[in-house]
Amino acid sequence: MGFEQAVAKVLDHEGGFVDDPADRGGMTFMGISRRWFPDEPLWEKINALLDEGRNPNEAMDELRPDVKDFYRREFWDKHGCETLPESIKERHFDFTINAGAGSSTKIIQILGNVFCQEELGGVIDEDGLTGPATRRAIEALGNLGEDMQEVLPIAYRSLQGVHFLDIYKSNRSQIRFIRGWLLNRAS
Repeated sequence: MGFEQAVAKVLDHEGGFVDDPADRGGMTFMGISRRWFPDEPLWEKINALLDEGRNPNEAMDELRPDVKDFYRREFWDKHGCETLPESIKERHFDFTINAGAGSSTKIIQILGNVFCQEELGGVIDEDGLTGPATRRAIEALGNLGEDMQEVLPIAYRSLQGVHFLDIYKSNRSQIRFIRGWLLNRAS
């Protein structure tokens, strides 16, 4: 699976223009959070549409190339999604977008510790930072046999579910989003 297929799936479940005060990401467009990416040039185009009295949702097709460029630059390339095992590449890309690089990297580190501890020479830190040990874990995960490649996405999904439930447990106001996260992201 390459970027085009992965981003198409992400865009299938990311909404258009949303400004929900309960959303921790604040104002978003096709999943891009203004809170986390305030300097993204796409926001200038969104502002221009709003200044013209247009709803950005009416310009989704027009802005799709900008959105795809953003996702390629900020997530696919920046976080090395192409280097991941095929069995978790798309899931990791989507989760990095949804939960952030620190959370998705921790999942890679946990999976490395669970499945590849011997190859890694012991337990690696589960700190959410991509360093040499995490890159070794990615390589080791890619070298797992076919049977483990089938188990890998199941384990990844399980860890995603735990992540989303932890968000809910620490902030009960997120009940509005938890079912969607579990259904669209961790299933």
